[in-house]
Amino acid sequence: MFGFTLQCIFVLGQIFLFVSARKTRDMIYTDVTGFSACVRRFNATHQIGCSSDFHGNTGVIHYMASVSDVQWLLDVGPHKPYIALMEPQVFLLPTVNKLTKSGKVSGIMVININSSQVIDEDFYFSPDLKCPNDNFGFYSSDNISSEYAHCGSVEWNPAGNGMNFMDFDIPIISLYNETEVQYLIKCYKDHNEPVNNRAQSYPLCAAELHSFMFGAKDTPTCMRRTQQTTNLEVSVFCDPIGDFNVWMTLKPTNKDNPLQEQSLIVAAAQIDSFSLFYNVQPGRGAEHAASSYITLLAVAQALGALNTNIKQNMTDIMFAFFQGESYDYIGSSRMVYDMLNGSFPYIPDASKTQPAFVTLKDIRYFLELNQLALVKNGNVYAHIDPITYPQTKTQTDELLDNLQMATFGNITIKRPDILNQPVPPASFQQFLRSKVKVPGIVLTDHQTEYQNNYYNSRFDSPELINIEEDYTSQVSPLAVELSEIATTVARALYKLARPHATDEESIRANVSTIHEMLYCFLVKANCPLFRSVVSKTESERLSNVSYDAYVGVFGTDQGSLGNFVYRLLGYFTGNLTWTEHNDSDETKDQCKDSDSDQISHYFFMQGPNPEDGYGYCVKSNVNLAKAQSPAFIDGQEDWTSTQYSTWTESQWSSTAFSARVYLKPSPEQESVIFCLGMVVVLMSLLVSYFFNARANILFSSI
Repeated sequence: MFGFTLQCIFVLGQIFLFVSARKTRDMIYTDVTGFSACVRRFNATHQIGCSSDFHGNTGVIHYMASVSDVQWLLDVGPHKPYIALMEPQVFLLPTVNKLTKSGKVSGIMVININSSQVIDEDFYFSPDLKCPNDNFGFYSSDNISSEYAHCGSVEWNPAGNGMNFMDFDIPIISLYNETEVQYLIKCYKDHNEPVNNRAQSYPLCAAELHSFMFGAKDTPTCMRRTQQTTNLEVSVFCDPIGDFNVWMTLKPTNKDNPLQEQSLIVAAAQIDSFSLFYNVQPGRGAEHAASSYITLLAVAQALGALNTNIKQNMTDIMFAFFQGESYDYIGSSRMVYDMLNGSFPYIPDASKTQPAFVTLKDIRYFLELNQLALVKNGNVYAHIDPITYPQTKTQTDELLDNLQMATFGNITIKRPDILNQPVPPASFQQFLRSKVKVPGIVLTDHQTEYQNNYYNSRFDSPELINIEEDYTSQVSPLAVELSEIATTVARALYKLARPHATDEESIRANVSTIHEMLYCFLVKANCPLFRSVVSKTESERLSNVSYDAYVGVFGTDQGSLGNFVYRLLGYFTGNLTWTEHNDSDETKDQCKDSDSDQISHYFFMQGPNPEDGYGYCVKSNVNLAKAQSPAFIDGQEDWTSTQYSTWTESQWSSTAFSARVYLKPSPEQESVIFCLGMVVVLMSLLVSYFFNARANILFSSI
C-alpha cells in the first residue's frame, strides 16, 4: 500500500513539474505567431534565401525606423548579437548587407502590416532582378544578338535589387500581425531604446528566431543527398518547385481527329508570383500576375458564352494559365517541352479517350496578357519579337490589326515607340526559344520599363492597384478598365477565329464578374463567387484572406489559387449536366471524372445561388498539365541544366518556424543563475544518492 502511495506521489510530482515548467515558460516567453519566413532555395549552382542555426538565433531587439537607427547599432550598439526590427522603408539591400557583414546582427524582423503606408512615388522595392528570368529567356541564347541579351536594350525592372537571389546566413521574417508588432515596439521602447545616444542597461528585450533549413549548397548536391538511402530510410532535404498549369480549348478536341498545322490560337497568362518570404499574405502578385489571369478568365467567360453552333465554326482557341513562371519559366517551358516531344497534353495512352495532341506547329497565333493593372491614358502596348518578326510578319500583323480594330472603351493598342526592342520577360519567350517560328504578341501596361515599382515583392498588393476591402462598394475603376481590355481581346480573338463574322460587337466582358474576381483573388477567398464554384462542405473551409500566389514544391495536389482558376474556367465555359436539390456524398459521386476519359472533367458546385441548397454538376474540358521543370522528369534528370529551371526548395521540420520574445538578463546575472542551478542539481544528486543508499531502511515494508 505504501509503495502504491509513493508511485502516486511520483506521478503527481511529474505532472506538477510539467505544469510548473509550462507556466514558467509562459512567464518568461511571449510567442510571436503572425509572420512569414524567408526560406532557402537552390538552383544548379547556388543556394539562396535564409536559415537560422539549428537551435535558433537569439539577440537583443533594436528597432529601426530610419537610417540613423541602423547607424547607431553599427557604431555604438554594445549588446550584440542584435535582432533588427525594421520598418519596410529601412529594409533595403545596402542596409541588410551592412548589418550582416557587421557581425552584430543574428536575425531580422521586417514589419509588414500596411502596404498603403509605404507605397508612394519615392519608394521602390523589387527583390527580383533588373532583368527577370534573364538566363532562361529567349534572348539568353548564344545565337541571339548581344544587343538584346541580358536586357541590353531595355532594363525592364530598374527597381530590382536581386535580394530574392541572395544567400543570407541569418533568419529573416516578415511580421503581419499589427498587435504583435506594437508589442515588440513597446518592449523595445520600455527596455532597449537608447537614452541620450547611450544604450540602456539590462534586462533588455530580446528575441529568439527559429527557421532552420535541412538543405544546403545547390540543387545537384541537395537532390543527390535526398536520393541516398540511409538505414533503409530516405531523408528528404529538398524538392523541385512546381505546380500545375491550367488549360482548355474552346471546343473539345479528340486525338482521333488530329489538329492541323496552324489551326490553334493560344491566349495565355501567368498565375504565380513570389517574394522573399514564404507564403506571404495576402493578395501578392496583384499587378504582376492577377491583373493578367483575371482579364484572361473574363475573356474565356465572354467567348465561352457563345452559341455552340458558332463555336463549331471557329478556329479553336486554347486558354493557358502558367504556374512557376517566376522561377525561370517552369510552367511554359514544360508545356513547350511536352509539345516538342508529342506528349501534350498527355502521354499517349491507347486505353483512354484523350484530347488531340498539340505541337508548336499547330499554333497560328499566340497572345499573352502580362501586367495590365497600371495602364496610363488607356494605352496598352503590344510587344513583338524583332528577331522572328521578319518570318512571322503576316500573321503577327494580322493579330495586331485585329487587336487594334477591336479596341473598346478608352483602350488603345499601340506598339512601343522603339519597334525593334525585345519582348519583355514573358512566357512567350519559351515558345520563341523552341526555334519554331510562333507568331505572337505580349500585351502589357508598360512601353519600356515596368510601371510596377514593386515587381515580385510583398508590396505588389491590392493597395497598389486600389482594390478596397469593401466588397459591397461600387465597381472599381480597375474592374472597368480590365473589362475594356478583356472585351478588346475577346473580340479580336473572335475575329481571328471567325474572320467573316460581323457580330463581334455583341461580345462583351462582364465587369461585375471582374470586380468579384479582383476581390476574391486579392482580398478574401471566402466570397460569393468562390462559394458558388465549390460544394457546401468546401465553402465552409474557404479562407477569410486571399490565397497566396506562391508556388511551392511539386506534388500531387494543386495549389489553392490555381485550383480556383481551374474551377472558374470550368464554370465560365462548361455545360450544366444536372441540378439536384442535394449536397450529399452520393450525389457528388455521380459528378466525377472517368478514369478512361481525359477530355471531359466534372465539377460539383453550389452554383450562382448557394443559399438555395442546390447542387450543380458542370461538365467542362478544362484540364491540368504538369508545371514541373523538364530537368526533374523521372529517368531524365538533369540537375545542372542550363536550358530548364533547376529550382528546388529546402525541406524543414514541422516545428521549424517560431519566434518568441523575452527579457534578457545581464551576462553576470546569467552566470549567477547558472551557478545556482548547478548547485541545485548537485544537491539533488546528493539527496537522490542518500535516499538510494538507505532505501532498504527508509522504505522497508511494515
